[in-house]
Amino acid sequence: FVVSAIACFIHYEILHGLHKQLLKISKRSHHYKLSTILVGISIAHLLEIIVYAIALYGSSHFGLGGLEGAVGSIANFEDYLYFSVVSYSTLGIGEIYPVGHLRLLTGVEAVVGLMLIAWSATFFYAHMEKRWNGKQSS
Repeated sequence: FVVSAIACFIHYEILHGLHKQLLKISKRSHHYKLSTILVGISIAHLLEIIVYAIALYGSSHFGLGGLEGAVGSIANFEDYLYFSVVSYSTLGIGEIYPVGHLRLLTGVEAVVGLMLIAWSATFFYAHMEKRWNGKQSS
């Protein structure tokens, strides 16, 4: 669960940094601000997915489980990264699946990923709502 705490910390810090940056660029156009938010949020999610992929990959090397299904005889980091994207986003395609203790980490990743995606959507919506309500110029 340390991995989830790291992912949440990354997300908080990036959203906090975005908020501070948006206050500094208040004179910029609304489109510029929204683009800044989208890029920042995308970077946050990518970093969080990579953290989970590293945790899954590392756990497999400690004999805590692995990936089976449509992977080669030994899953490489790219397989774990792909699996992490599918799990984090709760897409869950299913051609690759975890075995052993990685099943629990995968479930936790899906719940945390869903929560962080919702947090991002809320953050983005809050800034869009300011524009819609006319509380922010340009």
